[in-house]
Amino acid sequence: MAGLARGGPFLRAELSIVLDFRWQILATSFELFLVRSCHDGARERIRVVDSVMQAICRTPRGKRTMMTRFMLVCSLAFSCVAAFSCGGSDTKGPLKVGVMPKQILGNNFFNAVETGVDEAGRELGVTVSWDGPDTADVTGQIPVVEKWVKAKYDAIAVSSADGTAIAPSLRAARIAGVKVITWDADADARDFFVNQAPVEGVAEGLMDTTEAAIGPTGQYVIITAKVDSPNQNAWIDAMLAYQKAKYPLMTNLTENYSTAHAMPMNDDYPTGLTIAGLALDTYCAAALAPNCTAGHPIGIIAPTTGGVQAAAEILQERNTPTKVLDVFITGLGLPNDMRPYIKNGTVTTILFWNPVDLGYLVVQVAKAAVDGTLQVGDQSYPAGRLNNVQVDGNQVILGVPFAFDSSNIDSYNF
Repeated sequence: MAGLARGGPFLRAELSIVLDFRWQILATSFELFLVRSCHDGARERIRVVDSVMQAICRTPRGKRTMMTRFMLVCSLAFSCVAAFSCGGSDTKGPLKVGVMPKQILGNNFFNAVETGVDEAGRELGVTVSWDGPDTADVTGQIPVVEKWVKAKYDAIAVSSADGTAIAPSLRAARIAGVKVITWDADADARDFFVNQAPVEGVAEGLMDTTEAAIGPTGQYVIITAKVDSPNQNAWIDAMLAYQKAKYPLMTNLTENYSTAHAMPMNDDYPTGLTIAGLALDTYCAAALAPNCTAGHPIGIIAPTTGGVQAAAEILQERNTPTKVLDVFITGLGLPNDMRPYIKNGTVTTILFWNPVDLGYLVVQVAKAAVDGTLQVGDQSYPAGRLNNVQVDGNQVILGVPFAFDSSNIDSYNF
């Protein structure tokens, strides 16, 4: 009997170890389920709390706290659900997606994008908010991001006016459990970037079009939206690299005009008119003769919708029956904006994609990111009426730019 009495504590200790082990299995299994189910921010909170609990369990007083660990992980799960952190919003209602352009007012490109955004929202049953600053200013974008995060949106999609300045706000949104999509202009703080066209495709298309008009030794001017615009700079850098490799005798007259190697118009059409006039005054001046005279054209390349329209308007005003400047204009332009200039011969060719399709794809990608049906590393994604679109790493690509000229421009209405 004495032996059995002495064995009692050992039996109780063995039983305690077995129970602790069972609680440990339950806690670990449930934790793995949560980690796989929740978004990145919730996963990190679960891991941090659990690492603390495991440290407690290694202490003398904590050897029998595996049940406490399991209960704490359960509590964290319920708080995760209560705070919408496993889905971003109340799962009983539709997903909430905020879509922000660089600017709300006075930009036909973004107006067309909004049409596609609304279409996809209706089709997918997603509640979409279209909001942003009146003008292209990142200081007006940041408060909108913060407002959407506070309202527990499931996803936000932003065309960055300044990718560097907005990045901290986008990172904070991701930590809060919001899926972050960028589109049109990228920022290094997102889950996916919806790219309207490959950078190289835009750059090569614009330069090949210009070279075909002004020749392999021609001179050209670049008008950009802003010196710090991410998409503009990416296109211009790729364009210059391509030109130097394929057409080394061509010359960028604005190489040293600004850090962007272009004349900036500050994303403002009236300013664009002034800049376009300055370009003609400067680079078609009599002192530079025979520039801009018959047989000696210069090119103007504007990878911005406002810039190419402004250049066309100024050239149309400057040309008279007795004096016609030999200037070739191309860029990224909307058919509705550029139709009159193409019809009267001021411009022959512009490049672009369908902004309605871009807006539609942005909402498709946002919902897919929230649902988990789109993953980094996928090769393609079935995006509704767009069918399978290309996925390259964490970029979803709408397609290659399309050339609009007098033969097809009447077929498009955007």
